[in-house]
Amino acid sequence: KYPTVERRHHLIHGRKSNHELPDDNHVIKSVFEKLQIGRKTEEFMEEYDGCQQSKGEPVLKLDFNGEILWPVIAIQKFNLIFICVCLVEKKEFDSNTPLVEIPAISIGYALIHNMIEFLELVPTDSNAQLASQIQELGILLKILMPFGSPSDTNFSVMKSFLLGKDIGWLPKYRLSAWRPLAGSKTRNQLHFTIREQVNAAIYNDSEKTVYKDMCRVYGTVSCKADIEGVPEVSLNFFSKPNIHIAFHPCLQWVDITSNGRSGSVGDSSPDFYRTVEQVPVSRTVCFTPPHEMFPLCHMNGDSQLPVKGVYQLKTEREVTHVQIQLQLSEGVKNSFEYFEIHIPFFHSGPINKWDFANTWGTVLVSPEKRKLVWSLGQRFPKSLKISLNATVLLAEAATTSERSNLKENPFCHGLNTYIQIFFKSTNTSVSGITIDPKSIKLNPSSSPKVHVVKDLVSSDYKIWNSHGDALVAFPPTL
Repeated sequence: KYPTVERRHHLIHGRKSNHELPDDNHVIKSVFEKLQIGRKTEEFMEEYDGCQQSKGEPVLKLDFNGEILWPVIAIQKFNLIFICVCLVEKKEFDSNTPLVEIPAISIGYALIHNMIEFLELVPTDSNAQLASQIQELGILLKILMPFGSPSDTNFSVMKSFLLGKDIGWLPKYRLSAWRPLAGSKTRNQLHFTIREQVNAAIYNDSEKTVYKDMCRVYGTVSCKADIEGVPEVSLNFFSKPNIHIAFHPCLQWVDITSNGRSGSVGDSSPDFYRTVEQVPVSRTVCFTPPHEMFPLCHMNGDSQLPVKGVYQLKTEREVTHVQIQLQLSEGVKNSFEYFEIHIPFFHSGPINKWDFANTWGTVLVSPEKRKLVWSLGQRFPKSLKISLNATVLLAEAATTSERSNLKENPFCHGLNTYIQIFFKSTNTSVSGITIDPKSIKLNPSSSPKVHVVKDLVSSDYKIWNSHGDALVAFPPTL
């Protein structure tokens, strides 16, 4: 309990709140009743199961002999119940106000979830370690909530305190209350991680009338500023013109400079098979980074296909012929942690016999014998082109009872099928996002070490059979 918070509550709400807060045991008992913990009967009870009772969990309204305690946030997690009584600052707030419009509830909810994350580090079967962690949590709450109002609810800040990064030495300047770790000793480094995920649907429709190949990239640029104090960081940030970017609230200002020709910005329908010269958009951004790792920006947009391909599947009685051609696009680094093509055979029996002729990599049959796995290793050949010709003999389709244990796409029957590509590449970007380490400036002046890491991962990358139909979404007609 925080006497300062109770005093503020009395001052805000006047005489109606002169009563003291209920005893902890009474609050716990009332929360148990609201959450129906320990309920002994499954019969209908009007007070809990009636239609007149609105379910507002995890925000509860407790009644103590006619005195209402609201809002109370209660969240149950791994045999523990976390309870937080929030201070509602304005008189007009009541239980009929949308919860999203009450800042105190959002702060309390975030605080409880960070407490849960903090305690998740301890095995639930170790009572001694859990008790020690709860004791540490009490110490941290006194630091992060000295007068009942959280100065920070971020779990990373709590973890930093736990690891001993406390401010026991005198800093060179006064620290902000909302950044208690600003004076901790640092390594004077800036870490940027550009993580991109790419979705693609390749149809190989020669007329481009029904199916149009699509490729979309989305991801985040994360930043970890292990630097002393509360500096302003400015840097040059580049991306392709059709990439949409949303920055973190810590951004102070951004100056956008586009060198592209007219019509190059926001082109929503590029030809993915034709190399189009796109002059990158340059942004100068300035921000004050938090102490912990945070997403500097989120991005998404259309992009060129990193891997182009054609998939052809035909059947002749029991024999299935497969032909695949892939080509790595220019500008994509020919280096992968892994690169696999999965060739499933939907709604069919297991693979009985097979014959492969591939120009690169190895082809294996999956353990359940319902798909082929073509592994390319870590790179394409110098020509950047590969192909696979396979002949597969499939057994009879599974019985109804066997099919019930299989989760297969009901659309994929016969020639309606696809292959899926899984890959991960480092130091590669299809969004064109780059950070110039030489452009980074700090105020107050400093020269930190800068590390930039890029990851490109396929998320939902499919090539549909050219001889069958494909699933495709069309925009609604206005």
